[in-house]
Amino acid sequence: MKTVEAWEFFAAEELHYFETGCDGLHVLWTDYIASIVSDVSELRSLQQSISQKIQTFDRMIDAVSSCHLLEE
Repeated sequence: MKTVEAWEFFAAEELHYFETGCDGLHVLWTDYIASIVSDVSELRSLQQSISQKIQTFDRMIDAVSSCHLLEE
């Protein structure tokens, strides 16, 4: 999660430094930054997915533990 948070901070606070006023550089930076935004978005989705799977796994472990306690 730190990567996503670090990017969000950087995007909010530091991206303005890449506004050079040069059209050629602007096109390059815009494409590059758009690629990063897309990748970070995908990372955020993957983090949410794995977090949900971990929660499900934890609930399954709790259910197995409870079942074993009831059997004793």
